[in-house]
Amino acid sequence: LKSSASHFIFGDLTTDVFHCAYNADWTLNAVKAGNNPPFFFSYVPYKEGVLQNWSRFYKLIAQCNLVLQNVPPMQNSLFSSRKKNEYVGEALFMRAYTYFYITRVWGDPVYVSQTYNDIDYGNIPPVPRSPEAAVLDSCLRDLRTASSYLGYVNGDPAQSTRANKGTVYSLMAHIFAWQHKYDSVHVYASKVINEGGYSLEPAATYSDIWAGQKSSESIFELPMMANDQSIIAETDVTGGKP
Repeated sequence: LKSSASHFIFGDLTTDVFHCAYNADWTLNAVKAGNNPPFFFSYVPYKEGVLQNWSRFYKLIAQCNLVLQNVPPMQNSLFSSRKKNEYVGEALFMRAYTYFYITRVWGDPVYVSQTYNDIDYGNIPPVPRSPEAAVLDSCLRDLRTASSYLGYVNGDPAQSTRANKGTVYSLMAHIFAWQHKYDSVHVYASKVINEGGYSLEPAATYSDIWAGQKSSESIFELPMMANDQSIIAETDVTGGKP
């Protein structure tokens, strides 16, 4: 299994719509439709060592927490106050994005919003899982703050790999949809549509959506290493682009 596939496998393998395809040495290398009979999970569907590994998520969260702790008190002589705010806004967005992703896959996450600078790593106090609702409310608070620090980029696809006000509002709409708060979904989705500067890709250049930093339709992309044989190229904020 290529570890980059985990982004999609986390979501797809728990739907009962897809199931694992294995190669000759019994390593997971693809997913395929399960329809005869439908595939139902009766075990943990995460490949040990790759899909059960949470550390990549929490390494990112730890980096965000470090930014949020250390950037605000830095002197403006190091970089402008505008750039400082942008860094803080990006860190708030990425932390919220990561926790929302974890929550959708595993439910109640272990929520950590502080750094452990002087901790005895041999005796780290256990942190219990937090209720999903409380974590998502924290994500929304972070995103509201991030929206005040970040501006729109007028749909510039070259800026699609960095957080901006459009990515923040689109993530807020997605979280509200997960919570079934559709009035709020409408509010923030409308902001993205009416204020973000994005536009639907015409049929003639539809393939630009998957090219990476090229489509005016793209709101947020996670750049990944890719080549002609890779199974993943780009993904958007909703996890919908293979």
